[in-house]
Amino acid sequence: MMKRSLGPFWTGLSTVVGVAFVALSCYQMFALAPNGFVLQENSYYYALVGLALAQVYIHRKPYASAPDRVAWYDVALAALSLALCLFFSWNGYNITIGGWMFAPPNDLVSGAAIVLPFLVLEALRRCAGKALLAICAFFMVYPAFADHMPSFLEGQSLPLATVFTFHSLSPQSLIGIPMQVVGSLLIGYIVFGIVLAETGGGKFFLDLSFSALGRYRGGAGKVAVIASALFGSISGSAVSNVITIGGVTIPAMKRSGIPARSAGAIEACASTGGVLMPPIMGAAAFLMAQFLEVPYLEVAIAAVIPSLLYYFGLLIQLDSLAARQNIKGLDPSEIPSARRVFAAGWPFAAVFAVLGLFLFLRREEQAPYFAVLFVFACLALRKSTRLGLSSYLDLLAKTAGSIADLAVTIGAVGFIIGSMSLTGIGASISGELVSLAGGNVYLMLIMGAFASFILGMGMTTSACYIFLAIVLAPGLVAQGFNQMCVHMFILYWAMTSNITPPVGMACFPAASIAEAPFMQVGKNAMTFGFVLYLIPFVFVVQPAMLFQSTSAVECAYYICTAFLGVFVAASAIGRYMAGIGHLPLAVCALLVPLGLVLTGPFSPEITIAAVAATGALLFFQKRRNALTSSPTAAH
Repeated sequence: MMKRSLGPFWTGLSTVVGVAFVALSCYQMFALAPNGFVLQENSYYYALVGLALAQVYIHRKPYASAPDRVAWYDVALAALSLALCLFFSWNGYNITIGGWMFAPPNDLVSGAAIVLPFLVLEALRRCAGKALLAICAFFMVYPAFADHMPSFLEGQSLPLATVFTFHSLSPQSLIGIPMQVVGSLLIGYIVFGIVLAETGGGKFFLDLSFSALGRYRGGAGKVAVIASALFGSISGSAVSNVITIGGVTIPAMKRSGIPARSAGAIEACASTGGVLMPPIMGAAAFLMAQFLEVPYLEVAIAAVIPSLLYYFGLLIQLDSLAARQNIKGLDPSEIPSARRVFAAGWPFAAVFAVLGLFLFLRREEQAPYFAVLFVFACLALRKSTRLGLSSYLDLLAKTAGSIADLAVTIGAVGFIIGSMSLTGIGASISGELVSLAGGNVYLMLIMGAFASFILGMGMTTSACYIFLAIVLAPGLVAQGFNQMCVHMFILYWAMTSNITPPVGMACFPAASIAEAPFMQVGKNAMTFGFVLYLIPFVFVVQPAMLFQSTSAVECAYYICTAFLGVFVAASAIGRYMAGIGHLPLAVCALLVPLGLVLTGPFSPEITIAAVAATGALLFFQKRRNALTSSPTAAH
C-alpha cells in the first residue's frame, strides 16, 4: 500500500518512534542496564512490535486512494496496538514465569491475546499486500481446523482461543526467531544502511564505479553493475536499488548506445544481486545465521563466491554486448577523478573495515552502531559534510519507517512458524516432499527451486526463506546435503522472482526508467542473470564452492572451474569472447553445454575433457576469424 505524505506533527512522531527503536536496540545490544534494571527479552520484543504497528498504521494508507490525512480510525488502531503491546511488555516476566500462554489469568489477557494477531494482519496488509496476508492468515488459524486437512497437513485441532493465545504469548510465534533476529541484529544494520545511503554513500559508490570503469567499452553498463552491487549490499532491497541507482545508470547506458530493454535488464539483475552480496546482504542472511546457529560472518563468507560468479557472468555478457555493438566508454567529461572521489568519500570505504573488524570479533550485534558512529565522526571533521539537527531527525524518521515495515512483515511470518510448531506439521511436509521425490535428490532440488520461485512471487524474500527453511530445508539436509548450502540454495532461488516475468519486481521500475516494455526487460533480465538460476544447483551439490570443505585444494579446484565455466557460458550466450572475437551460433551451441560442464561439480576427468574440448573449439574459431579477416581472405 502507499505511504502517506505526513505533516510536521506526524513526521515528528515518526522521529520519536525512530529514537525509541534505536534506544531500545542499544539498550539491549550493549546491555546498558542502568541502576541494575534489565529488560526482559520478551518485553523488549513486545515493545518493538507495538512501535512497529503504531508506525505502520500512521505511515501507511489503508487503501491506495485514501487521503494523506491520518484518519481517526488509524489513530485508534495505532493507539490500541501500542497499548496492547506495552501491556504485554510490562507483564513480560509474568507471561514467562506465570505460563500465561497456557492459562491466561483473566478475560482481559485472553481478549488482548485474541485482538493482537488481527492488528498484526491488518498492518501486514498495508505494508506487504494481500498475497502474504492470505498465506499468514491461513496459517494463523490453521491449528483450529488441522484435523480436517488432507494427508500431510493433518494434525490435532485446538480451540481457536487457544491458538490466538499461543500466537500472542508464546516465544515461538509472533515474537519467535524471526522477531528475535529483528531485535538483536536487523535494527542496527537497517540504521547503518540508511545512514550510509542518506549521507552520501550511494553517490560515493556510483562515482567510484564511474571513475573505475566508465572509460572502458560498455562502461555505463559496467558502472551500473558495480555501483548496484555496492549499494545493494547496504540497501537490502532490489527494488529500491533500481530506483536509487538506476535513475542515474539507465539513462547513461541508453546514451552510450545500450538498447533500452538491455539497460533496464542489466540494472534489474545488478540490483537483485546486491541483496546477495556480502558484507551486509539482506535481512534473510541474518535470519539464516539464526536458523543455522552460526555467526553471521560464516554466512557472509559462504556467500562470497556465488555472488562474485553472478556478477562475473553479468559483466562478461555485458562486455560481449558492448563488443558486438561497438558500444564505447563514457565521455571523459562524465568520468569523475578517482582521487577526488576518494578524497570526498573515503569514510564510506573505510567504514567497511570498521564493520569487518567487529564482525571478525564476533560482535555482530554491536558492529553496525560502531560503524555508524565512525561515519558520523568522519563527516563531522569537515564543515561541508557536517550534519545538522534536521538531518539527524530525518534519518531517524526514515529509520522508523523501514524498521516498522520489516518488523510487521517478519512478525506476521512468525504465525507460520508458530502454527507449525503447535501442530508439528513442519516435519511431515518435509517428509512428504522426500516421498514425492522418490528419494531422487536431484528431483528434490528441482522441486525446491520451483517452490522457492513460486513463494518468492507472493512473499518477501525473508518470508519465503523462513517458510522454506522450516518445510523444505530439513528434507534436503536429511538427504545428505550440506546445511549451509541448502539454506543458501533456498535464498538464491527465492531471489529469482525479482528478474523473472510475470512478477519480476526489479524489472518493473527498471522498465519504467528505461521506457521499455516490461516483458522485453524481463526476458533480457533472465538471459543476463542466468547464473542466478544455475549456480545454486552447483554449490548445493559441491559444498567446497561455499568453503564448506576442509581441503583448500578442493575449494580452489571447484571455484576456478566454476569461474571458467561461467566465462565460457556467458561468452557463448553473449556471442562474443575476449581474445577470440565474434562467435557463430553453431559454436555458441557447443560452448554453452561445455561451460555448464565446467561450472558443475563433475569428476576431474570429465572437467579435463571439457577443458580440452573448449580449448580446441576456441583455437579453431580464433584461426577461422584470423583467416576471414586477413587481406588475402578479403581478395
